[in-house]
Order: sequence, then C-alpha cells, then structure tokens
Amino acid sequence: MDEFELLVDLHKGANRQGPGGEAETEKAIALAGIDRDMPLKLQILAVALVPLR
Repeated sequence: MDEFELLVDLHKGANRQGPGGEAETEKAIALAGIDRDMPLKLQILAVALVPLR
C-alpha cells in the first residue's frame, strides 16, 4: 500500500468533512495537478516549494 492509499484508508470510515462525492474529489485532484504516479511526499514538497503569487 502506498502513502496515498494509506491516507485514503485512514479517512474512509470518517464522517464527511465537506461537500462533494467521488466525482468532485477526482475533479479537485485533477485541478490540483496531482500526479498519482509520484510519491505523495514529493508532491507535498513540490507544493511547499511553489512561491505564492
């Protein structure tokens, strides 16, 4: 199980914390430019290094 799957598994049984369903989640992932082939830790680092505009 990779880090993304662990993160998803951690929250699967939790109460919803916001609006939306699977389609909205997929759209948010796409809009965020998340590469599912890249390790989650590298993506977090990449986001942290992007300068704010």
